[in-house]
Amino acid sequence: MYAVCVFFITLIVAGLVMNQEGDSATTQPGYSTFPVISMQVGSHTVNPLCGYTSEPEMSLIRGTILPVNNDRTIRFYADELLQEFRDLRFEVRNANGTSLVENTKIESLTNASGRCFASFVLKDLIDFDTEYMLVILGEYNDQTIRYYTRFVCPKAADAYHAQQKLDFVRSFHDNSLDKEKASAVSMYIESNAEGDNTSFAHVDIHSSFQQITFWDLEIISHTEPVIRICDLQEQTGEFVLDYTLTFREEEAKVRECRVQEVFQVRFAPERIYLLEYERNMNYLFRGEKADITNGVLQLGVNDTALPMMESDGGSTCAFIVENRLYAYNLTENKLALLYAFDDEVRRQAAMCQEMQILQVDEASNVTFLVSGYLSRGTKEGKTGVVMYRYNAAVNTVEELVYIPSNVSPQILNAGTRQLFYASQDDKVYFMPDRSIYAVDVTDRSVETVVEHIDEDTFRISQSGSKMIWQGAGEENTGTMHLMDFNTGQETVIQAEGDEEIRPLGFMGEDYVYGLMRPTDIRLDAVGNPVYPMYCIRICDVAGNVLENYTKQGIFVTDAVARDNQLYLTRVIFDGATGGYQPTYADQIMDTLPVTEKNNRIRTKNLEGIKQVTEIALKSNVDGRNMKLLTPGEILYEESREIHITSSEEEKRHAYYVYDKGEVTGIYSKPAQALRQAYPVFGYVVDDLGHVLYSRGNTVARNQIMSITSSVESNLYAAESTQDSLASCLNLVLNHAGVSRNVSLMLEEGDSAYEVLDSSLPDVVVLDLTGCRVNAMLYYLNKDLPVIAGLNDGKNVLLIGFNERNVVIADPVAGTVEKMGMNDAASFFEQNGNRFLTYFRE
Repeated sequence: MYAVCVFFITLIVAGLVMNQEGDSATTQPGYSTFPVISMQVGSHTVNPLCGYTSEPEMSLIRGTILPVNNDRTIRFYADELLQEFRDLRFEVRNANGTSLVENTKIESLTNASGRCFASFVLKDLIDFDTEYMLVILGEYNDQTIRYYTRFVCPKAADAYHAQQKLDFVRSFHDNSLDKEKASAVSMYIESNAEGDNTSFAHVDIHSSFQQITFWDLEIISHTEPVIRICDLQEQTGEFVLDYTLTFREEEAKVRECRVQEVFQVRFAPERIYLLEYERNMNYLFRGEKADITNGVLQLGVNDTALPMMESDGGSTCAFIVENRLYAYNLTENKLALLYAFDDEVRRQAAMCQEMQILQVDEASNVTFLVSGYLSRGTKEGKTGVVMYRYNAAVNTVEELVYIPSNVSPQILNAGTRQLFYASQDDKVYFMPDRSIYAVDVTDRSVETVVEHIDEDTFRISQSGSKMIWQGAGEENTGTMHLMDFNTGQETVIQAEGDEEIRPLGFMGEDYVYGLMRPTDIRLDAVGNPVYPMYCIRICDVAGNVLENYTKQGIFVTDAVARDNQLYLTRVIFDGATGGYQPTYADQIMDTLPVTEKNNRIRTKNLEGIKQVTEIALKSNVDGRNMKLLTPGEILYEESREIHITSSEEEKRHAYYVYDKGEVTGIYSKPAQALRQAYPVFGYVVDDLGHVLYSRGNTVARNQIMSITSSVESNLYAAESTQDSLASCLNLVLNHAGVSRNVSLMLEEGDSAYEVLDSSLPDVVVLDLTGCRVNAMLYYLNKDLPVIAGLNDGKNVLLIGFNERNVVIADPVAGTVEKMGMNDAASFFEQNGNRFLTYFRE
C-alpha cells in the first residue's frame, strides 16, 4: 500500500559518551547546506524546493505545481551556492517519472545580490494541459542533487488564472495585516457560529472579521510570506503562505510567531471566491528563562494540541512546539533542546519534516523520531525516518536506527503517524506497507510480525500500543487478532459458531468489535455487501467484556470512536425490498474517568491577546535558575541503516488524501479517501499519481447530452425496476463506446463494479458508497455518469448539474429530471449514498 517507511535524522549532543559500541565522537548540531531553489510566476516568487540526494518514486511526489506560460519559459532563483554546482541541467519527465521527455543543460546563470538567477525554455516536446515532472539537477561535492516540482503548460494563455489567484491570496494576506486596508477582506469571509474566536492560534473562514485581521494585536513586524502552490486546476487552486510575525504582548513582552495561511480559491470571470481559509500561528519558544515562572511554562499564542509526553512520575516532560523538541527535567530544573528544524522560513516551508516523541523515562532520557525530508549532516537530501535517544546523564543524542525510503516525505510522514510505536524492550513496530515489522534497536534486526493486513479492518489504540485487525482473506470471518506491542503478544479472538466478527476500533485502550450473522448480510442496489452487526462488544486487553450493545431489530454498520464516545451508524431491515434502510444514529459513552497528567497543557486569557497556551508543571520551578542545555550529537563509524523491502503487491492500490499540501490519510478504497477529502476541500491521488477527485474544480453547469437523448428516446428502457441496473450499465458503457451483454453478465453473478471493470480496461472503477452526492459533480463535470442505487432496488443515473440542481436520468420511466441540490443531498443520503462511477486514466 504505501511504500517503504524510513527513519531519519541529524542529532544534537554535547558531552562525552561512555561505553558505546564502536568508535564514536561527538559534534555540535549541523545545519542544512544545500541551496534552496524558488520559482517565478509572473511577479510572484513561489514554490521553494529543497535538494534531494536520493531518488524518490516520482509517481508518489506531489509537492508543489508550477504553471508555465505557453511560451514555455521557466525562471527561478537560488542561494548563491548554486553557482558551485557542476553540470547544472534540467529534465522533463512524464508525471510518474517513467519516461524522459527532455534533458538539457542550463546555460543562463547570473549572480546578483547574493543570489543566482536562471531561466530556460522548454522544448516543444510537451503536451498542453498535461502535468509533467520538472527535475533541476547538478553535481555538488561528488553527489547529484535533484530538485522536483510538477508543472503544467496550458494551451490557452493563463487558462489556470495563476497570476490572478496569486494576486488574490497575496492581497488578502497583506490586507489582513494592515488595519487601514483590513475591511477589504470582509467580503470574502463567512463569519458565523462555527468560527472559533477564542485564540489567534487558529482562525478560519468562519472566524470573526476582527479575529482574521489580528484586530487586538500590536504587530511590530512581519516577514515576506513564502508562497507554495500545492494544487492548481482551471477553476480552483490551493496556496500555502508561511511567514514570521512579531507582536507585543502584555508587560511589553515581544513575541515572535511562525504563521501559516492556507487558501482554497475558485476563479470565476466576475470575481475570485474564497472556498476555504485557515491560519495557524505558534509562538517560537526558545527556552527563555522569562517564559518559566511559578511552575508554569508559558507558550503564548500556540496550538493546545501540541505533542507532549511525560515520564511515569512526571518529573520529566518532553514537548514539541513549532518544530522544536524540548525535554524539561523538573527535578534538576534543566531544559534541553533535543532537536530543531531549520529556522529559515523559506527552507522550512520547502522541507517536509515531522517529529514524534516515543518514550520519556524518569531519568530524563527521551526516545524520539524524525521523519520525512532529512535536512542535515550525512543524510541531508535523503528521505527516511531516524529514531534517536537522548541520554540525559551525558547530555547527548544518539542515532539508534535509520531506515531510508523512496516514497515522498508527505506519504512517509502519514505512514509514521499511522503506526510507529517503541516498546519498553527496545523494539520498534511500524507498518510501512500492509505488513507489520518489528525492528530490534539493539542489533538492528528486522522481523516481520504480521503479513498482509487488510487496511479496512485494522485499528490502533490511542496510545499506539495495541492493534486489532483481520488478515488478508479473513475479512468478515469469525477471526480477529489483537496485538499488544509492549509485550509482543498476539491474541486470536474467535466468534461463536458460524457468526462473523468485525474489528471496529478502540475506546481508550479497550478494543471494540461487532458480531453478525451470515444470514443477515445483503447486497445493496449496486452489488456492494452490507454487513449488519447485531451486537457491539467492548473488551479490555485481558478479554473481559465491558459492554454488550444490542437493540432489537436494529443493526450497526459502522462505529467511530471520538473523544469519550462511540458513534454508531445504524440500519433496519426492510422486508418489502429485502434490504436495509438507514435509521437514527446512537452513541455509547465511556464512563471511565480520564487519567490526569502530572504536567498539564492548559489555556488562559490575556487582555488583547485572548487565549494563550501554557504547561502547568508538576513542580514549582523558576526559570531564573533554569539551565538551558544544547546536547551534542554522537557520530559513529558504523552505519545504523537498515532496509525493508516490500513487494510490489504490497505497495499498490493506495489512495492518498492531500490537504494543505500534506498527506492526511492513506486508504485502500477510494470512497474512504473521498469522504475525508470532501469536507476540507482536499483532493485524492492514487498510487500512480492520478488525481481522482478535487472538490470545487467544476464549471457552473454540465450535462451528458448523449445519455439524455438515449433515456428520453427509451433506447435502454427496462421492463421493471429489477432491470434498471442493467439499463444504467448499458447507458454508461454505450457512452464510453462499448457494447456488452450486461443482462447476461449480471445473471452470471457479476456485480455492477465487475461489469464496468471488465468492460472498460483503461479506467479506474470507483465504488463511492457513503460519499455525498455533491462530490459526484466532479465526475459529472468530466462527462462521467454516476450510477446511484436506491433502497427500493431501483437504479438511476446522475448525468448533469447546474448551480441549483442535479440532473437525474431514470431509464425505467424514460425521464430526465432535475432535483434541487439540498433535496438531492437528503434523498440520496436516505438511500445510503450508493454511487458507482469511473475515472479515465
